[in-house]
Amino acid sequence: MQQKNWEAVEERLRSQLPLRILSCVQLGSKLSSHYKALTPTRLKDFLSSKGHQYSNNAILQSEIRVLTTLSFDVQVTSPLVYMETLLETLGHNATGIDVKQLHNVSVKVLDVSYLLRSEVYAELVRRSQAVPSRRPTTSHPTGASSEKQQADFMWLAAAVIGAASFFVDQKTSDQVNVVDQLSQITGIASDDIVEFSAVLVGITLA
Repeated sequence: MQQKNWEAVEERLRSQLPLRILSCVQLGSKLSSHYKALTPTRLKDFLSSKGHQYSNNAILQSEIRVLTTLSFDVQVTSPLVYMETLLETLGHNATGIDVKQLHNVSVKVLDVSYLLRSEVYAELVRRSQAVPSRRPTTSHPTGASSEKQQADFMWLAAAVIGAASFFVDQKTSDQVNVVDQLSQITGIASDDIVEFSAVLVGITLA
């Protein structure tokens, strides 16, 4: 009897697994980019193409089940959010900047900053130690401790965009324009954005 009950549980879990996985993907899409979020209809169509038939209501209920399991604790701060917010503001303030192309390259630079995170922040520490006169202040994050540097997502996002502007167009005037705009938006000194951007560019090209 227990064996049969367990087999029934296994079968139910097996049949629900594709839906649960896609519910997680759907929630992730909503958190990362609201205008690219997966809709229940798209999930329904995809599941149907794989031989799984679910209604829109079943998909919504699955999403709620995942959220309930996580106690609705899904708000994770990400540098990507800061980066996209800065790019949106940048596009509004400086209409001559190709924000779409800048976004595509910025995502790749952000990937590098995560894949080579240790090298990136080790180089920042090395540079800050080479200039001991700089002290940790709000306007000079380069002089802050390594822990504070790594927690400063706004600075990372600004530096990523600055580095991306170098790869998109290596004209000095265009890079200065982007960095100046970022400095005005964030309140971070242009020199600090340039310094971090230079580290990202150097490590990306190494």
